[in-house]
Amino acid sequence: MRLLSWLPGNDAADVGEVRIEPLLEPHIVTRRLNDRGEAEFAGRNDEGDFLMKCLATALGTLLLALAVTPSANAVVRPEWVVVRWAYGDCKIWHNDVNGPAGAGWKAVAFAGSYPEARAKLQGLYGTRVCV
Repeated sequence: MRLLSWLPGNDAADVGEVRIEPLLEPHIVTRRLNDRGEAEFAGRNDEGDFLMKCLATALGTLLLALAVTPSANAVVRPEWVVVRWAYGDCKIWHNDVNGPAGAGWKAVAFAGSYPEARAKLQGLYGTRVCV
């Protein structure tokens, strides 16, 4: 029985019925000294390795910055809103998914807590923005 005999251009040696493949030589990295006496490795592109490391570091930094940035919705949407109706009356509205129904209202003040919204409502009554 002859193994691997059907491969064209195969220079393996026949030993009885088994064919033995020649060992491939490992990649040889030769070392030489440059003009300053420092060791250099022939066959390696250290500049390309450095460029890839810089690119990977920049990409990792960008992804980390995007991961820790709070969403825009959490910053823009305040918890409480003072709403002024078309006829001048103002109410404190909890800013959740649903806004006031219909047209004729306008947000005039924003607050992070109910007591803060109450204080802003009192200030709007004092300046006659709300009646």
